[in-house]
Amino acid sequence: FSFFFLNRIYGRKVYIVLDPPHLPEIWHSADLVTNKFLALLLNWKALILLAAGFLGGIFTSISGSGIDICSFSVLTLLFRISEKTATPTSVVLMAINTVIATIYTKFHPDEGFHELVWEFFVVCAPIVVIGAPLGSIIGSIVHRLVLASFIYVTDAVQLAGALYVVRPWTTEKCHNRPDKPGRPSPDCRPLHLCWTSALIFVSGLVAFYIFQAAGEKLIIRNNRIEQQSEANKTDQPAWSIDGSTDVERPHSPPAGGTVSINDNSNQQSKYDLVDEEE
Repeated sequence: FSFFFLNRIYGRKVYIVLDPPHLPEIWHSADLVTNKFLALLLNWKALILLAAGFLGGIFTSISGSGIDICSFSVLTLLFRISEKTATPTSVVLMAINTVIATIYTKFHPDEGFHELVWEFFVVCAPIVVIGAPLGSIIGSIVHRLVLASFIYVTDAVQLAGALYVVRPWTTEKCHNRPDKPGRPSPDCRPLHLCWTSALIFVSGLVAFYIFQAAGEKLIIRNNRIEQQSEANKTDQPAWSIDGSTDVERPHSPPAGGTVSINDNSNQQSKYDLVDEEE
């Protein structure tokens, strides 16, 4: 829902990459230390991505999905990365997580896969083998808002399908008691499952709203950094990060003189900011 309402903002700015090469100030503004080697890790943006991967890995180990959702939401809602970048990134992270889990079970045979897992694998493998490369090709061609529309539809279908299959408000999916066939197990409590599911759903909405609100402040900060960087190149007054105006810099041209400014805009097209009007 947060992603849908965010994309309703006409002309909103998104980034192709998290660290634009032509604007290194955007990434380095999050450095927590001045040492360039320690700043590779002690950067609050890097720490947020690391925390999202760690938390998403825990969710994946429990439910089978999580690192893709966490990484995609952080990239798109907080850092305002384009869907055309965030989607394949989350898919690759999920694939790496799956490979590592498979290798782990190889060296720990006592914790091997359940038979039902192999049945799921047989069903999903043909779809993934064809759908993943096909989706990558289509995603690289269509506009990012078209790709976002696919995400809306698939997420809605998954939610509705999960509710239809699980039906947490009933005891149809509960295990029967061994001593009393036909009676659900005492640990099957539909009310408990309903309110915990609702709590998880609401918690996700709150977290995504926080990401969206923080992303709004971050994009304003990035705009000021961009303006200041451009002003430094042209020796013009700039807006500082805190909103105040810098004084005019010296080195202004003498009366009647000219200043030669190199325009590198054409060289930055690969990493430039992408607006909705593209």
